[in-house]
Amino acid sequence: MNERALVQKNTRYREARNLLEQRSILPVNGDYTTRQLAEELSRRGWHWTFDPERAEETKAYPPSPSTEQTIVAEGPNSIASLTMVLASAIRFDEEHGLSSIRPFRADIIARTPNGSTAAVIEVKNREELSSEIATTLRRNLLVHGLRSLHAPYFMLLSQEVGYLWDQRDAFKLYTPPTLGFSLRPVIERYAPWLEPGERLGEAQLELIVAGWLKDLVETDTESHAPLEDVLEETGFLNHVRGTMIVSDTQV
Repeated sequence: MNERALVQKNTRYREARNLLEQRSILPVNGDYTTRQLAEELSRRGWHWTFDPERAEETKAYPPSPSTEQTIVAEGPNSIASLTMVLASAIRFDEEHGLSSIRPFRADIIARTPNGSTAAVIEVKNREELSSEIATTLRRNLLVHGLRSLHAPYFMLLSQEVGYLWDQRDAFKLYTPPTLGFSLRPVIERYAPWLEPGERLGEAQLELIVAGWLKDLVETDTESHAPLEDVLEETGFLNHVRGTMIVSDTQV
């Protein structure tokens, strides 16, 4: 049964999808994945198991760590089962006033000398990272912790492309990037050993990006590479110059 037919036929699955989308847990290219749903359950503190037609999740909750809630859902496939147990987990957390979201940890932050955040940089090294997908990823991050930052700039990067949002005048939940740019010049400069077609791990890419950003914020020169010229036109370069680049930071 295809996704559209399943949504139309299975009322509980349709309601579960609607709840997830209302909480800005959005499918990419129209479909959820087992990894996306399982990671969301883990992030909310639920321990899960699943097979092709059944998913189960358990969570300890106050007043005693030994007190547990178990939720089971059965569906025509693992995606449907995980979608329904995740929706049930969200309802349970909200009904019982439980903390459902762990503290957000940004991949990289540009921090000013007075401790404020000048920019947040997230690394998502997925292939074919389009503007539309990047916008959806940013929206999810905003809902799950970044909205309280009100950082002037937000950047989302893969090893091929980067997207920059100028948030100084407006901090909207869903808005396209201010700028899209190729990150290939940065990869060629900071990872000259990379073979054609070789894919970096996100931890590797994060180190490369952090090195590039540190050079950017510490360099005060009128001579820039073309990419830096473009970033300067947006105001990003001047805004982060003199900041400290910090990785894996709770915000």
